[in-house]
Amino acid sequence: MQLCDSTDPPPSKRDPRPSPSMVTLEFTDILTSLTTLHLQPDEINAQPLSSFVFFPHLPIELRLKIWSYALPKPQTLRVVGELLIADPSFGLYMTFKICSARRQASTFGRTNEVRGWYKGVRALNLLMVNKECHDFYVEKFPYFLPTCRSGKGRIRFSESDTVDIDNFHDFTAERDFTCAIEQDYRLQTFFTDIRRLVLPVICFTMTAGRRDKRITPVIRKFSSLSVLKGKMWVGFEDDSENQDRKHIVMDGMRAHLRAVEDALKKYREEIDQSYHVPVIDLIC
Repeated sequence: MQLCDSTDPPPSKRDPRPSPSMVTLEFTDILTSLTTLHLQPDEINAQPLSSFVFFPHLPIELRLKIWSYALPKPQTLRVVGELLIADPSFGLYMTFKICSARRQASTFGRTNEVRGWYKGVRALNLLMVNKECHDFYVEKFPYFLPTCRSGKGRIRFSESDTVDIDNFHDFTAERDFTCAIEQDYRLQTFFTDIRRLVLPVICFTMTAGRRDKRITPVIRKFSSLSVLKGKMWVGFEDDSENQDRKHIVMDGMRAHLRAVEDALKKYREEIDQSYHVPVIDLIC
């Protein structure tokens, strides 16, 4: 007869699963064997690999997660626009380009340098890696501004990006543009795609034929706006000699912004209660 310790359960009632300590020991042994498998002393200190050939064999969820880390973060896209067509039968058609060095107020000396900078910060090379990466990029940046007459060139952006149209005040003073807005010409999709918009503060001023009445219908065309900012002109922030004068000018500009905001609120109350009034602010 086989004797058992009185503290042990009967053989028929013992748990057939291995104890936690045994599982931990076996798992540790496996990890140790994997980390030392086929590694020679000179291979342990080898340089990092320049490529990862097993990437295509990873699960799709993991590959997309890796692609997401390569995408550009939300940023401000500073562009200048050009009005090409304003026709009642065709509609309103505009094209855009990244600001030149003069408007960008940066260290770029040539247009090619601006394009190279834009290509880098927007990670445009991801569009040429493969179809999976291209489709993932387009999915994350589904909106675009056309850059040429044919519409093939595109400046892509997402809901989190801010579009800064540097010369928009030129359009508010142009009869063809204002006529297209007033008479409800067919508009391009970017009017409803942009969520965050920056315009020169002069667009909101009430001089030169009460621009506030001109700009309000235009702002309503950007129907998905959540944030709208008026920016001061280039060089304003550099004028540090007269701070009191700067504060007075900025207070005046904020008053113009509030006038436009009040007009949009009035439009919502009296005409279209579903209209969402964007948050309007002033930046330097």
